[in-house]
Amino acid sequence: MEDKGPEATALASHFAARDALISKELSLRSDTAFRNALSPIASQACAIVSHIREAEHASIWKHDPSNPDNEEGIELYPGMMFGLAKRKLESTHLWRIAKRMPKGTLLHCHLGAMVEVDWLFERILAVEGMHVCSSEALDTEAARVRAVVLFKYITPKPGSSHVSIWSSEYQPDTYVPAAEAADAFPSTGRQGFDVPDTGFNYRVAVMGEEIEAFKKTEEGKNFWGGRLIWTVLRVLDADSIVTSMKDCLEAKQAYPHLVAGFDLVGQEDLGQTLAALMPQILWFRQQCISQNLNIPFFFHAGECLGDGDSTDRNLYDAILLNTRRIGHAFSLFKHPHLIDIVKERRIMVESCPISNEVLRLTATALAHPLPALLARGVSASLSNDDPALLGQGTSGMSHDFWQAVQAWENLGLAGLGSLAENSVRYAAFEDEDDEQWVGGIDKGYEGGGVKAERMKLWRQEWEAFCQWIIDEYGAEFAK
Repeated sequence: MEDKGPEATALASHFAARDALISKELSLRSDTAFRNALSPIASQACAIVSHIREAEHASIWKHDPSNPDNEEGIELYPGMMFGLAKRKLESTHLWRIAKRMPKGTLLHCHLGAMVEVDWLFERILAVEGMHVCSSEALDTEAARVRAVVLFKYITPKPGSSHVSIWSSEYQPDTYVPAAEAADAFPSTGRQGFDVPDTGFNYRVAVMGEEIEAFKKTEEGKNFWGGRLIWTVLRVLDADSIVTSMKDCLEAKQAYPHLVAGFDLVGQEDLGQTLAALMPQILWFRQQCISQNLNIPFFFHAGECLGDGDSTDRNLYDAILLNTRRIGHAFSLFKHPHLIDIVKERRIMVESCPISNEVLRLTATALAHPLPALLARGVSASLSNDDPALLGQGTSGMSHDFWQAVQAWENLGLAGLGSLAENSVRYAAFEDEDDEQWVGGIDKGYEGGGVKAERMKLWRQEWEAFCQWIIDEYGAEFAK
């Protein structure tokens, strides 16, 4: 187009205003401070990863129905379902980068879904003393669908005999050896059972012992450790929830370094709301005060599609109860006032993109609400939730990190780094009162104590990782 004087000036003015508007909005993101503090090495690595992402979008994830993936015979495209994309994504450069990246801490996972189910069953059948019981005889297909099955360790008694759990003569709730039950399965036998029931304090103690033992191994020498957020299923009745709360108080008294907080878990819309359980929650909080115990809340809330229903409104109660983080907060983006409060109170969102997709809260990572929260300045981190059940095939977080950097243009490696840094900044490494907690978040690297020390360690790993990207991919993808 020829220079036409006023028209050219108007065009230049428009695009200058456009650039200023984009810059202003980007400055409001929660990862802006992290981006502004990038070292030259990290900035170069971020640019390289952006070029890799662009190249893989054009060569692998290009929307082309006429050219399906040769091995699977399915069309590959941006935002396709994780389960369908998993095999292909694990062959990409971006996957290799996500796998190598220092991810900080894992803040949101359910211990019962952190190991491969196949491995778990193998161990149940291999460990002598593992027993299984059923609420009824498993002699019909209908009974096998209907029955409640439990596993328990019982010291083996040589020579004892048992009626088969598959027989109509089986007495309900009678424990039989799991291996025997597997071998006696009708027609096919084994083709086709948790820890000793000595109280929750024992389980917490064993967890602590195993963590310390792992830290002494070569594989675990750089492992910072782990703490437990005590959880109880919200679907249980009030008396059962109070019983679990009492167990939590006892465990905290016995092992204060291992119990970091309290939460209510399970599918939100099928269980009791925080409002319905408010008498029990306030009782628990008062017990913590009277017993001088520091057990803050880290509530699941807003893991739903609703907009103003009772499940969505768990967000209000979680915030009023001074939750330090919110698990999922999938519906938070619909609440502008709550967003402002979350930012003001330094409440971080534990986001689990693959979990949200597999559980059908969103059909694709491209429609996930986390980018909207980040754009509004909400702090977040990434977690894997239930990897043994959701298809990741590993207990690590690499798939969720890949999913995020591959799906969201405004994130990039710098945004991914900010999410990882947040997981350290908002981690409950040690007991802190509310003032210490917020102070540690605000001071970050400049603070004192364990958190600042580990943020510095993470930063060292981040810089080394960025240098690796330059060494590995700079020649091909630097522009």
